[in-house]
Amino acid sequence: MIIGYGSRATTLMLLTGCLCTAMAPESARAQGGYLIFQAGYYVPTQDLGLLADAGFGQAVEFGERERSFAYSLGLELAVSGPISGRATLAYGTSADLAVKEGMCPECEARNNLLNATAAIVFRPLPGGVPVQPYLLGGGGVKHYDLQSLDELHRSPLHDQTRRTMLLGAGIEVRMGPLRVVTELSDYISPIFGDSDMETTQHDLFWTAGLMLGSG
Repeated sequence: MIIGYGSRATTLMLLTGCLCTAMAPESARAQGGYLIFQAGYYVPTQDLGLLADAGFGQAVEFGERERSFAYSLGLELAVSGPISGRATLAYGTSADLAVKEGMCPECEARNNLLNATAAIVFRPLPGGVPVQPYLLGGGGVKHYDLQSLDELHRSPLHDQTRRTMLLGAGIEVRMGPLRVVTELSDYISPIFGDSDMETTQHDLFWTAGLMLGSG
């Protein structure tokens, strides 16, 4: 995975999350904790827009990005009753991104996406029910890693880090000690490109996987 230039904010977020987990009170950890491994798809919902300064001294217009595979790793700790807390890293793998720039009206760049978030998870049904729907909401940072336009452009594009809000819903199926989950998450952030209008960027992650732990 390539983080690239401009990733200091993301790295700091990850280190902070690790420290918070390590320093969590023993009583909270004893209530139950799970590691969550998921895989699926990353689906952008719109073009990334116009970026006035992309490292070439001129504007670059980003168009449609291809869908790609997605992976996520989460740590969830029980808090109280139906409420738990979750820290998640969600990664959208590299894919082609249409670019228009100066003398290159039909170029392509490579782009991947990393989200680092903390969220509250709410399960409305009693714990003994084997099929548990849940809602989650929180926030963190979103990091777009941009690689060079093509082999003719040796200068990399500027990576971009944005604050992000996380909203999602999922279903957890409990089969003895095994817990299977599938969820749809929307990472909502300020628009990637430069714009005078207040616009938001939506990045959808649909994933499924396993929760491993005890509770």
